[in-house]
Amino acid sequence: MNRLPLILVIEDNPADVQLLELALSEAGIAADLMTFADGANAMRWIASCGDPNPSGPCPDLAIVDLNLPKYDGLELLNALRRNSGLADVPALVMSSSTSPRDEGRVRSLPNTEYLAKPSDLDAYAEVGAVIARLLARATHGG
Repeated sequence: MNRLPLILVIEDNPADVQLLELALSEAGIAADLMTFADGANAMRWIASCGDPNPSGPCPDLAIVDLNLPKYDGLELLNALRRNSGLADVPALVMSSSTSPRDEGRVRSLPNTEYLAKPSDLDAYAEVGAVIARLLARATHGG
């Protein structure tokens, strides 16, 4: 029995999580979401996926906001990349930051993409397309 892809969502704004869910639905993407609203809880979960016997499945894709309480998105992405069980998991950073420095730091990480948070509902269609491409890469090795 095949399981749905698991997407780790680290986002402290509930409205952005709802828009992400809508984008997935509109793109026809069926997935389970593991959502964390702060960096500390997400960091603990990331560490648990590195255990020899994790308590549950590890994510097929990570979607991370940069500006989070307790740990910022870059710290979480670096933790993902250092974790042998998660090092190859594609990551998408969705941020309201327009800083070229932030975008450059994100893009310097392997298998990590940056997307500015859309400012309107129609622009979320692009989000679904990016997620579909990243999930295809994660689940089909391409």
